[in-house]
Amino acid sequence: MSHCKYHPLTKAQFTCPHCDIDSCQQCSHESSELGSDSVCCFICKQPLHSLLGSEEMPPFWRQLNNAFRYPLNQHSIAVIVLSSLLSLSLYFMPLLAIFSLIIITKYSFECLEATAHGKQQAPDINRAYGGNILFIKLLAVILVAIFAVYYSAIYLGFGLALAVGIFALLALPACAMVLAIDDDLSEAINPLKLLQVIASIGLPYGLLLLIIMIMSSSVELINYMIGNDFSVINLLLQSMVSNYYLIVIFHLFGLVVFQYQEALGFYTEQPLKQTAKRLPANITLAEIEVLVKQGLYQQALTRFQKATSSNPQHYELVEGYFRLLIALEEKQRLGQFSDSYIQLLLDHGRQYQVGSALAQIQAIIPEYRPNKPQLRIEIAQLLYDKGAFKDAVFQLNGFHQEYKNSPLIAQAYTLMAKNLLQIPSMKSQASKYIQFANKYIVNST
Repeated sequence: MSHCKYHPLTKAQFTCPHCDIDSCQQCSHESSELGSDSVCCFICKQPLHSLLGSEEMPPFWRQLNNAFRYPLNQHSIAVIVLSSLLSLSLYFMPLLAIFSLIIITKYSFECLEATAHGKQQAPDINRAYGGNILFIKLLAVILVAIFAVYYSAIYLGFGLALAVGIFALLALPACAMVLAIDDDLSEAINPLKLLQVIASIGLPYGLLLLIIMIMSSSVELINYMIGNDFSVINLLLQSMVSNYYLIVIFHLFGLVVFQYQEALGFYTEQPLKQTAKRLPANITLAEIEVLVKQGLYQQALTRFQKATSSNPQHYELVEGYFRLLIALEEKQRLGQFSDSYIQLLLDHGRQYQVGSALAQIQAIIPEYRPNKPQLRIEIAQLLYDKGAFKDAVFQLNGFHQEYKNSPLIAQAYTLMAKNLLQIPSMKSQASKYIQFANKYIVNST
């Protein structure tokens, strides 16, 4: 079981083959551009592959009861019966019997692909015959194996030819899986690729071969019990049982691919399962979290800047941007953003946070004071209320020089005088600011 790179205690639901990163639903972006059932990577913006389901599904050998019931539906039964009836043409029109093999093999491959993608229902007949040619490639694999055995016997001796034949027979399930995963004939006849698939599955591959052998022997048992006196009935029954078993076997192949999808490099195309559609701001916060944990700080800052510009009253976005600016000590951007952040705290009734925020800002920008006169007065009043008189004086000092025509000068210097009166070494200056304030009050009237 893989876990999310950014939340190690959370099981991964998606993987990005481009970035080689596994992620949970929180760290994946449902993309409207790719479709409602698609998700993409926050880093490279490429589609993600699903990892859902393989851990929850029991091993294929514990699903044999369900596997044998898998073909018991109208679509599968129709294919089994049709293919079996066509096999009877072997007596009077052998070429027509080839269609029997084509019909059942093509449908079986569709069952393999559907199961590999986590679908437990047999596919519809119409979908099964929509143009897939994997069964032709499988026949090509068998022909290649036959030629390999034949030429090995001629040029390399009987012993090596026997070894090649045994390997080809044992690797046939792996060939079918490779064709379903990669749809590549060259990979399906590549011994190294087949060995890799077998090694990835491990001992359960041997169990799969054993199940196939047991099924095959049961067909021979039918032939033995009926005998050759009823050859037409014998052929029909053998064909029906063989076709039934073939669907079961390819369904088991699909279960193996689904169960070992990560090891095999196969990713299911399961739809996105969202319990509730996330708001754009929440998606942005998730994206920024990924960018930060990936060490892409400048991209995270740019994303925050854009998001807060379009959502200036969204507290989580603004708070997150401020914390990142503080953590990275981004002096220029912090200076531009601090006024907006403090104003948001006041707007949201978070006056108790202003003192702490101001201390964090001034640790990076010691000379920081808000640009807006009203905001500067509000901060000074909060500092006065909490007994930070010197800090309040710093905020109000030189107010009339920066805001020469402001109607708030009298209010600012009245507050300045109140703070100075609380500082023993500066009490003497309080009267000066009171006179200054009175002067502006008189002039304004």
